[in-house]
Amino acid sequence: MLRLLKRLIPAVLAMCLMGAGPREKVVLVFEVESSGKRSIDAALARRTAETLKKRLTGMGWAGVGVQVGDGPEIEVGPVDKGAMARRLERALTRSSRLELRPSDMEWPLEHPEGGPGPEGFEAVPEFVFSDSSGTVGQRTHWVAKRVVLTGEALESAAAAMDQYGHHVALEFNEKGAAVLRAFTAENINKGMAIVLDGKVISNAVIRTELSKALQVMGDFSMEEALDLASSLNSGSLPAGISLIETRPAEGRTPELASDADQVPPGSSKPLERAYAVVVGVESYRQDLPQARFAGRDARTVAEYLRRMGYKDENVVLLTDERAAKSDLEKYLGKWLGDRAQGAESVFFYFSGHGAPDPRTGDSFLVPFDGDPSFLEATGLPFKKVLASLASLKAARTVAVVDACFSGAGSRSVIAAGARPLALVAAPVVPASVAVLTASASDQIGSSYDEQGHGLFTYFLLKGLQGGADGNRDGSVGLGELFDFVRPRVEAASRKLRNSEQVPQLAAPGRAREWRMADGLKAAKSAP
Repeated sequence: MLRLLKRLIPAVLAMCLMGAGPREKVVLVFEVESSGKRSIDAALARRTAETLKKRLTGMGWAGVGVQVGDGPEIEVGPVDKGAMARRLERALTRSSRLELRPSDMEWPLEHPEGGPGPEGFEAVPEFVFSDSSGTVGQRTHWVAKRVVLTGEALESAAAAMDQYGHHVALEFNEKGAAVLRAFTAENINKGMAIVLDGKVISNAVIRTELSKALQVMGDFSMEEALDLASSLNSGSLPAGISLIETRPAEGRTPELASDADQVPPGSSKPLERAYAVVVGVESYRQDLPQARFAGRDARTVAEYLRRMGYKDENVVLLTDERAAKSDLEKYLGKWLGDRAQGAESVFFYFSGHGAPDPRTGDSFLVPFDGDPSFLEATGLPFKKVLASLASLKAARTVAVVDACFSGAGSRSVIAAGARPLALVAAPVVPASVAVLTASASDQIGSSYDEQGHGLFTYFLLKGLQGGADGNRDGSVGLGELFDFVRPRVEAASRKLRNSEQVPQLAAPGRAREWRMADGLKAAKSAP
């Protein structure tokens, strides 16, 4: 029931709030609280943006974009100016640190002798609204400093309504449920406070043992209950944020939110010697069509890798003008060569245009400064990339390419005057490298406009989220990932584009068993 409510209420409320006529749109610019270190600030901004995307999706606003800007800034929008913008500011700046703590409901709020409260307790405020005066006041509760449960143990939160009004239903995971059951069983007729960001939102007497779920009652409107549930589901913000600017939504606007941008939990085991080169070329120096969403594909894949155990300093992200041919050759050659010989894992990802040589049918990756009319001089031969990766002799090497080499479609280009090829030579794959590509060599690759990603990359990310964890063991193997991605891309391509796009996997030996992601808290299926 909770899951149904979580799906239906945000969508219904969002439709009701959209209104009938056009309204002025704005973009909200938030500043992320600095840690004092630029490298850490960049990571905090990325993680904070992920949390904001989750909140927006939970509120029914998946179409509102979130983008990390220059410095510690995050842009959110476009949204309707006025009430909608103010609502999002309140919901997104909430830290959402949830705590369940014992409370003393018998000790006087003002000690008769002016002394402190009960030992081990502190005074925590609650904001209350007075119906009679129409003003907001403050009430104080004695709440234990000891925390029984935090939001880390939360399985789900959902806005709901019954005869008593609107509330938020909380459901805890197995470990959290055990703690809740033991605490409530031992404290019948004693108080329990729910504290959010240092403020009491509910304080009640425990009347019975609670097994897994509880309700937060707090005189909520439906909008407030929905926003609170969304904030709790997304988790607490990694860093505080504040609104610094509201500007008209003109020119470049943030990227659309996508459910694939919800980066999965981190790996249970950091990878000490794992290296990745991630490339996304969306806009080219030459007058070439955009490879839509390629930059976003690469940024999201890089963030997934960091959560999958790759260290920040071992992940190179190259997008647009930073992804010239010389950049790719430098990082695939000397950078990897100096660091990754005999590594435990090497990962290469490319999103952008591929191109065929019209004379030979050989496949090329097109860098930022590539020109399909002069491929030998400006392109990067795919077979050369694979040979370079194979020379590292890593325990496992995986190359993932969201491009096509047919000369047709939204992710392939060809020299002016040449025609897309009916047959393109399939790349020769070294025996030590697993290669996962978006389509067969003579097919086209495409984007998934509704989700703001390449079609292939979208389902790749959904698989790494846990959708590909077929045996529910908390990890995703390369074979599981391919078996998940292939039929979904094939079906979506037929439905959305009326075309054939069938991902391909060349996997040496037991490469299908290589783990791509682990430490997943809960494997989730995807359509």
